[in-house]
Amino acid sequence: MKKLLSLLLAVMLLCSLTVTAFADSTIDLTRTGSIELWKYDLTSAQADGVWDSSYVSTGVRDENGVEAILGDPTRVTPLGAGGESYGYAIKGVVFTYLKVADIKSVVVSENNIERAELLYGIVNNAANTAFLTAIGVSATDRYTPADETDNGVTTYYYRSDVLIAGLQNALSTNATTVKNALESYVTNNGGTAMAATDAYGHSAAEDLPLGLYLFVETSVPEMVTSTTAPFLVSIPMTSTGASGSSWIYDVALYPKNLTGLPTLAKTVREAKTSTGKNNGSAAITDGYANSATASAGDTVEYQILSTLPSITSSASYLSQYSFVDTLPAGLTYSRNDVVLEFYSDAPVIIGLKN
Repeated sequence: MKKLLSLLLAVMLLCSLTVTAFADSTIDLTRTGSIELWKYDLTSAQADGVWDSSYVSTGVRDENGVEAILGDPTRVTPLGAGGESYGYAIKGVVFTYLKVADIKSVVVSENNIERAELLYGIVNNAANTAFLTAIGVSATDRYTPADETDNGVTTYYYRSDVLIAGLQNALSTNATTVKNALESYVTNNGGTAMAATDAYGHSAAEDLPLGLYLFVETSVPEMVTSTTAPFLVSIPMTSTGASGSSWIYDVALYPKNLTGLPTLAKTVREAKTSTGKNNGSAAITDGYANSATASAGDTVEYQILSTLPSITSSASYLSQYSFVDTLPAGLTYSRNDVVLEFYSDAPVIIGLKN
């Protein structure tokens, strides 16, 4: 369910931040744009009852809503090495971005109705074909009337809904494969890493040429259990307010992570070979319980069960996972009886016998 919620949040972000097709004013092609983002701990905020998953980013900064609630500076969280973060901010998250397409405004005529539409131009080469393949889009999905060739370089143009639907479906089908493919694509094609989010969960990128950008999350702190799925952002993008639609060149994002410390539980039972008593109970059928009775010279068995974080891309895989279990004085390990058991998509069980 956590993986699904994370994916849905990413899809909502993607759907809300990419230009759909229309705008009432002309794009100023002389401008550049910027991206500001804030990373917040959705899991803790929901547990505290101050937030839910229904919020959808619009690209407009929300200082009095999102930032006022999730960035409350009076809520201080101590971090390692004497640091701290404020509100529900997640410090130390790195996003890497890459411009994947230029933009072009065209007039489309359908059913005798003409309208302005924004298209995204992707150069037809091997690297970009790999990108499109990763999100489930092919050259046949392009808007062919807009094709361009200049000095031997061919650019295919795509509608935003084609790219959105492709990425959404690809993530729903195989999120891990898509994450890894897009992270590699961004890294291998000159992607730019943003500064790590600060104590307020904030990072920014400025002076960005207009176009379509792919963002991937490439580094997270250890308490993040599910990373944000890759998403697309258009600069500029449209926003609809009381005065109608307008172009936003400075886009604000609020992508969220799911967090939580790995679970760790320890249970014990009397060894059947020593006492003959580990037949279990109605609550714990294998005989393990929170406590057990033993006499001097008896052998008892105990197990430690832990669930690893569900991080699902190579950029943020765990490199080390450890815990320390110290025996009380007078007890010794029977080292030859130690058993390690690993299960995919299930609790990691480490069984130790003493």
